[in-house]
Amino acid sequence: MQGISRISSACSSSLSPKDEVELIQFHVITQFLSKTLFLTVSNPLRTLADGTNDGRFPLNITIQGNDLRLSTGIDEATIGDSLYSANQMAVYEVDRVLLPLSVFPPTAAPAPEKAKDKPTDMAPAADDISQASRTMAGQALVNAMILCIAASITRSTL
Repeated sequence: MQGISRISSACSSSLSPKDEVELIQFHVITQFLSKTLFLTVSNPLRTLADGTNDGRFPLNITIQGNDLRLSTGIDEATIGDSLYSANQMAVYEVDRVLLPLSVFPPTAAPAPEKAKDKPTDMAPAADDISQASRTMAGQALVNAMILCIAASITRSTL
């Protein structure tokens, strides 16, 4: 549970419990895919969050050089190493939390501010903070998924 609470605080404090569940389910593809099978699938990939297959949770796979990338329409993540792969189940590392459009709809861009005469401070840019938060949230998501899988495997062997 600690990993799930870190996800919600890092991504947004306004996520409902339903949104938190959908965010985690969005990171689970409904079929087993080895890294080579990712090259053969049709877009969009179906996720556990899109149980009705109504297109609310589009997730597309692209190839950039040697990298397999997942795209949500808001952001992209690179598929990393396999953390677990056996019995028709695989867990892959991703370098960021994927933000589904249905949970994080785009907002209108704010009006540009007038130039200020004050010198800018050395505070980190909002994009840098956002990237750091998303990286931490991604790690928490991976940890939470590993714990869930480990608990499931343990239960099935008892």
